[in-house]
Amino acid sequence: MTNQLAEVPIDSIMMEERFRKDMGDLDELKESLRTRGQIQTLAVEELMHNGIKLRDNPEYGGDEYFKLLGGGRRLLAMRELDWEKALVRVYTDLTPSERRSIELHENLIRKQFTWQEEKALVKEIHELMMEEKKEKHWRTNPEGWSKEETANLLGVSRSKVSRDIDLAEALEAVPELAKAKDSHEAENLIARMQEKMINEELAKRAEAKRDSLDDVTQMMMDSYQLGDFFDLIKNIPDESIDLVDLDPDYNIEFGGSINKSMSNAIQALKLRGYALFSDYEGGDYPLYLRTILTECFRVMKPNSWIIMWYAQEPWANDVYVALDDTGFETNRIPLVWNKASDNQGRASSAPDQYLGRQHETAYYARKGSPVIHKRARGDVFTYNAPHHSSRIHPCEKPIELMEAILNAFLPPSSRVLVPFAGSGNALLAAFDNQMEAIGFDLGGEFRDGYVRRVLERAG
Repeated sequence: MTNQLAEVPIDSIMMEERFRKDMGDLDELKESLRTRGQIQTLAVEELMHNGIKLRDNPEYGGDEYFKLLGGGRRLLAMRELDWEKALVRVYTDLTPSERRSIELHENLIRKQFTWQEEKALVKEIHELMMEEKKEKHWRTNPEGWSKEETANLLGVSRSKVSRDIDLAEALEAVPELAKAKDSHEAENLIARMQEKMINEELAKRAEAKRDSLDDVTQMMMDSYQLGDFFDLIKNIPDESIDLVDLDPDYNIEFGGSINKSMSNAIQALKLRGYALFSDYEGGDYPLYLRTILTECFRVMKPNSWIIMWYAQEPWANDVYVALDDTGFETNRIPLVWNKASDNQGRASSAPDQYLGRQHETAYYARKGSPVIHKRARGDVFTYNAPHHSSRIHPCEKPIELMEAILNAFLPPSSRVLVPFAGSGNALLAAFDNQMEAIGFDLGGEFRDGYVRRVLERAG
C-alpha cells in the first residue's frame, strides 16, 4: 500500500455506496470549510478498468477518476458549497480489507458510526482478511489470520472484536435487535433470548422425563397452568381457597406506563407474554377487574384473604371500589413493599417534579372474618427487588417477599391461588411455607422460567 498527496477535481471523485448510512447534519462542517478551508485530506483510490488506470485508457479521454475511501461527509459538504477541487491522499495497491480499514479509522476518529454500522464493518474487515490470508494455524498456516490480528489492525482488544462480530451476526439473524439504543442493550437482549431458549429446552426435557421426577417436583410443575384465567378458574371449586394473590397486568394495558427511557426493543421484550385485556368490554378496566374479583370471591373460603396489588396512580380508588363492590372488606391503608432499604429507589422519569419510586402497594381485603396469622406484624415489607438479569418476569417480586406476606396471613397447609402467576415466585413461596398453590398465566415463556427454577431446586 502506497499513498501520495494531490489536488484533484471534485467531480472526478466517485462516491459509491458507503458503509456509513447516516451522514448527519452537514451545516457545522460546511461553516468550518468556509471559514477555515480544508484541513483534513480526503482518502481516495485511483479507479482502474481491466487492470489499467482510467487516465491511461483512451476510452476515458485521459482523465483521472478516483474512488472515495474516507471523508464522505467532507466531500458532500464541499459539493454543497460548489467547490471545484479538493486535497486528497491517493492510495494504490490496496487490498479489500485495507480499503475497509481506511474507512473505519477515518470515521472512528470523526463522526461516530452508529453502533450497528461499526459492528457490521468490524465483521466485514475480519472476513475480508480471513478470505485473503485464510485462518491462522500454528502448524499449517502460521501466516494466516485470526481475531487477534483483526484486533491489532483496529487497535482494540481481541474480546471486543469477538463481541462485535457476534453482535453483527446476531443483527443479521434478528434484525429487531437494531432497535436497541446501543450495543450494550443489544447484548443484554441477546442474553435474554439465549436464556429464553435454555428455559424452553429445559422445560421440554422436564416434560419428557416427567416419570423420573419425584412427586414433589411434578406437583410443583403442575401447579403452574397455562391458559386464560376465565377458563381455568372454572376448574376451581367454590369456597376452596384461603388466599388469592392477585396482580393483573393493569400497568401495561390500561393506561399505566413503562419507563419512557427504554428503547423500543426492550419494551417489545418486556411486553412479550403479557395477557392482552385491552379489548375486554371496550377496554373497561374497572369492569374487567370486577369480573376477576367476582370469580376470586366465589372460590375463596368463607373466611379468607385476597392480596390485591395495584398502581397508586391512577388505580387506587378504582381498585378499592371494585373490591367493595364484589363483597370484600378492607380500608384504604395498603401493605407496602419497600424495594430498597438504602433509600436509593428507581429514578423518577421527571426528577424535578417527583421523587423516585421505591415501593409497591397492595390492598389486603377479607371475605368473611379471617384472622391475621402473624398478629402485630407491621404493614411494610422490606426486600430488595430481583436484579433485572435474573428475572423471569419484568415485574417479578422476590420469593422472600412473598414468603413473608403469605406467612403473615396464613398458617401452613393453607391453599393459595395466583391468577396471574408471572414468574411463579408466589407459588414457590407458598411451597416453602408448606402450603398448597395453583397459578395461571398465558405466558409460556414465564412458565418455562418457572420450571427451570423448580428443576434447579430439585437438583
